[in-house]
Amino acid sequence: MSLISRHIAKHAAIAAVAAAQLAEEAAHVTADPTPDAAPSPTVAVISTPSLVARRMAEAQAVRDAGGVTDPYAMTAPAPIENEEYRDLLEQLGEDLNRLSQIQSTEAKIEAKRQMLDHYRDWICGVLRAGQDGAATQDDIIALTFIWFLDIQDWEMAAQIGAHILTHNIKVERHKRTPACILAEDVAEAAIKDLSAVDHGTLIVIDELTAPHDMPDEVRAKLKKAIGRNLAHQAANFDPEASEGPAGGKAALIEAALEQLRRALELHKKSGVIKDIEMLERELKKITSDT
Repeated sequence: MSLISRHIAKHAAIAAVAAAQLAEEAAHVTADPTPDAAPSPTVAVISTPSLVARRMAEAQAVRDAGGVTDPYAMTAPAPIENEEYRDLLEQLGEDLNRLSQIQSTEAKIEAKRQMLDHYRDWICGVLRAGQDGAATQDDIIALTFIWFLDIQDWEMAAQIGAHILTHNIKVERHKRTPACILAEDVAEAAIKDLSAVDHGTLIVIDELTAPHDMPDEVRAKLKKAIGRNLAHQAANFDPEASEGPAGGKAALIEAALEQLRRALELHKKSGVIKDIEMLERELKKITSDT
């Protein structure tokens, strides 16, 4: 089972327990990584969270009906009126005040990692309710979405992002839309460090944010990140490995070129020209040898 699949299974179990506890306490619940991504001829099937699948299906239904193509543009749900929620907002205010007193970015990220434990039960309950179609405007969800990106917990960020995009939750104090934030933060981390984001996560984020408007430069970053990830896979391809994609190394290079060329189409200064030239030479060499 993949890392994303294990993460989703774990949090689905936690969410079920959290939702049951909230119901028993008569709390008003408001509401890992997505289904299996469709296999391509060049890459292996990626296991992704069911919540993301619901998000993409709903977005497609809207487009098929000729309606709004960006559901985030629709009216957000009403805010929560709940004692537990108010208590958590108070806790959140204290945590934000503490963060404001920390100057080190590294220390702030570590503090956020610890602080998020206060909100995990609430988050899991909200995500569970969201899967059943129940959601309201939730500032805890909106802010912790950013924090999970900051600590690079991509699976949780993707699940919360899917909830936010599905239910039109507003993320205040940010000029970028949630889809843009999700795509750009993950892409920049992957471009900076190839090992920071796995291929499955990049595909999930690409599919999840595809229906949403964002600057071409941001979309180009995500395509660049996917292309470089595939190029890295090609460079380390083992022809003896049974789990390799159909078509082998050449297929990986072709897939990488497709993503990188798209990045160049979107943004001429995306910095992928040398990558493309190198991969084209490598592909020509492989095809001439065969």
